[in-house]
Amino acid sequence: ASIAITQSWQGKGVARRIIEHLIEGIEGPLFLMCISTMGPMYEKFGFRALERDEMPRYFRRVSKLAGFVEPLVKEEKQLLVMGRD
Repeated sequence: ASIAITQSWQGKGVARRIIEHLIEGIEGPLFLMCISTMGPMYEKFGFRALERDEMPRYFRRVSKLAGFVEPLVKEEKQLLVMGRD
């Protein structure tokens, strides 16, 4: 699922509260995909960008597919796979 906050609510901590609620009490590794510009936000919650060999198989496949599509997109955003222990 995606998290999106309307512009009028941005900067008020809504996304932070949603993410904190979602990861609360989760034991074990967590993984997510986001656009590269969102990486710093997720780092605040203990996530870090993963190298391809660190990714679970599903994320390796999606990352490979994104590698074919990203050059066709004019924006400079890339898919980022992140993990948290």
